[in-house]
Amino acid sequence: MTLTQVTKAGLHDIALDHVFTIGASGTDHYTFQGEGLNGTVNDPTLYLTRGKTYRFENGTGSHPIRIQSTSGASGTAYNTGVTNNAGSGTVIVEVQHDAPDVLYYQCTSHANMNGVLYITGALADGGVTTAKLADDAVTDAKLANSINTAIAANTAKTTNATHTGDVTGSTSLTIANDAVTTAKIAANAVTHAEIAADSVSTSELASGAVTTVKIGNEQVTLAKLEHGTSSNDGKFLRANNGADPSFETVTSTTINNNADNRVITGSGTANTLNGESGVIIDANGNVGIGVSSTTNRLHVEGTTSGSRFGVDTSSSGITALATTNETNADLEHVIYDGRSSFGSSVNVPICFHTNGKANEKLRFDGTGRFAIGHNLNGAADYNRLVIHNPHSGSSWMQLTSTASGNGINTDGLAIGLNSTNTGHIWLRENADLVFATNGTKRMSILAGGGLAFNNDTAAANALDDYEEGTWTPSYRYGANVTTTGNSNGEYVRIGNLVYIRGYLQNSYVAGGQSWNADIAGLPFTPNSGGYGIYAISAYGTNWSYGSGMYGIIANVSESHASVFLRANNSQGHNSTPTAYNMTNTTATYIAGCYHTLGY
Repeated sequence: MTLTQVTKAGLHDIALDHVFTIGASGTDHYTFQGEGLNGTVNDPTLYLTRGKTYRFENGTGSHPIRIQSTSGASGTAYNTGVTNNAGSGTVIVEVQHDAPDVLYYQCTSHANMNGVLYITGALADGGVTTAKLADDAVTDAKLANSINTAIAANTAKTTNATHTGDVTGSTSLTIANDAVTTAKIAANAVTHAEIAADSVSTSELASGAVTTVKIGNEQVTLAKLEHGTSSNDGKFLRANNGADPSFETVTSTTINNNADNRVITGSGTANTLNGESGVIIDANGNVGIGVSSTTNRLHVEGTTSGSRFGVDTSSSGITALATTNETNADLEHVIYDGRSSFGSSVNVPICFHTNGKANEKLRFDGTGRFAIGHNLNGAADYNRLVIHNPHSGSSWMQLTSTASGNGINTDGLAIGLNSTNTGHIWLRENADLVFATNGTKRMSILAGGGLAFNNDTAAANALDDYEEGTWTPSYRYGANVTTTGNSNGEYVRIGNLVYIRGYLQNSYVAGGQSWNADIAGLPFTPNSGGYGIYAISAYGTNWSYGSGMYGIIANVSESHASVFLRANNSQGHNSTPTAYNMTNTTATYIAGCYHTLGY
């Protein structure tokens, strides 16, 4: 090749450009090949020189490469001297002399594909920062001797390790403001002995610097407090709402309106105490409100004439919430324990009254009896619970524990309109639950079980069972016969009486068979007490009757849970149909009643 064959363009391609060929490793890495790289390298850190031009031959197609001044997928593009930035083909970077010290390359489609471009060459003033110096890179050998000397002298004056002499008032040592901080003083290094007498005055202490937690227990003595004089002996030190405390004389307080047993109260506007005439507590512990004396544990009377609340410990009992006057005969509302004033009962009932003593509304007595609207004073009233409404025809409800009237002959519950049993319900222990109207039993649930009506309570006549369900009819002796799936049966049982209904249909039967066409599967076995035969209605279709046969009838015999089919003939119904008389479509319907063996 002659010299004339070398073109300018060829010189540019070879001498001026530095070429990197770029590929991709999935979506996580760029791969680089080119000068300074040993083979193919994932996301290498490259060093570019100011004033040089670099070509990035990006052959990936789907991974555009962008030069940035900040890192990351959302970094800022750097376009100065960059051709086809973020393009999918070749990107050319002509490094400017004022380019930043660090640039970045980034795939605009995949965040993980990126790397760093360090820019080398001359640095502008301030270009060398601490961030650009490696740890321990600046050594003594790289500093001027004069700088090392100054640092050593300064260290001797400020470092505890090299300066062990006392710090005195000598002017030869100057400590800058705030140079000695608490962090530079060892724990417990400054004691009382190190502080000159009177050297720290209150003006030199910050406000609030001496707090209670900084003062040892019992460290403030009386000598540190204001001294008293002969003129203020016997006085106490008083706080004055933010003003300086002062010594005050203890003066006596007058108790106005005082008398025996009165409660003492203070005045909100004067330095006096008052004996309240409306509240007393006597030596026996009795409390009175609105009274001048009391013999009750608690005695309250209002300003309205006669209104009263009392708790009495005398033999007259307990009274409460009286609203007319305090005599027992006229109490409007009262709770009373009836020890002597409300009858002679020794059971000590608690009574609730309204509108006077005679109108008792609620009572508990000592035997556990409870009454609402009914007085339990009478010796003949033995009920545990009595609810009586005198305003509605003497309606009542009683829960008894011994013999009593009102239709109850032993322990039990009775609900009625009056004592003559006009209408009531009663329940007795080990006896019947009775419902009655107009004094006559209408229905009873017997103690031994069963439901009886009116005055008939015989167990044999009681309705004691009801049941309904289904059963499956089948041929008792059936062989070589198939029935359809819609064969079915139902029953209703009331006591020992059973009503049945059934349906049975063939879908196939072998010819020439002689077994009786009886129907089995009844839900209950008939009674064997000599009742004999129970007639059952029957209806058949598609039967092949023999000579002299005129249709089928049915019956149920005692002790057999089957329906016996019979055929009419000239002598009655003694002919028995068999499988021989059935066809592939024979159907039989039965219905009737029979008596069971019991339950």
